[in-house]
Amino acid sequence: LNKDIAICLMTAIFTDTGGFSNSATNHKSLDIASELVRYGASIERIHQATMVNKKIVTMKLWGKIMTRIKTTSYGIVYAYITQSDIAEYGLDETDLHGLSNYLGQMKDARAVIVLTESKDQQIKVSMRTTHDDINLSKLATFCGGGGHKKASGFATRGKLVEYEDIVQVV
Repeated sequence: LNKDIAICLMTAIFTDTGGFSNSATNHKSLDIASELVRYGASIERIHQATMVNKKIVTMKLWGKIMTRIKTTSYGIVYAYITQSDIAEYGLDETDLHGLSNYLGQMKDARAVIVLTESKDQQIKVSMRTTHDDINLSKLATFCGGGGHKKASGFATRGKLVEYEDIVQVV
């Protein structure tokens, strides 16, 4: 174990625990994080890089995405991002990192699904929940992806098409 590995491991733990704020935060994750700090991982720097350090133009794109938030009768919240959205703001897909986690914090959402159209004719589906009775990894695995109970995802071929008040994958 060295500083570089400690930073990578801490980043994984930090993001999976929502910045040490969700139910994945327990004595084991905190013990491991403590050890990683001893090896040089900085929680403050990881927090800045993963959760805080967003450009104004990135937040404007996120704002546009948030105006599209839809809720199903099951309490599932979803939003989508097209390639034209990303191009309009002069950004790339890396500027969307953290969006699913951010939206996943909504109090009245049972689960959040974010669909992102990529350049290679793929739709990346990112799912988050804070509810213990929902297992997103089952859906992700069924669709050829993976993850864990509260944060999972998969990709499927297609393109997002906006139709009236909904979006479809074609």
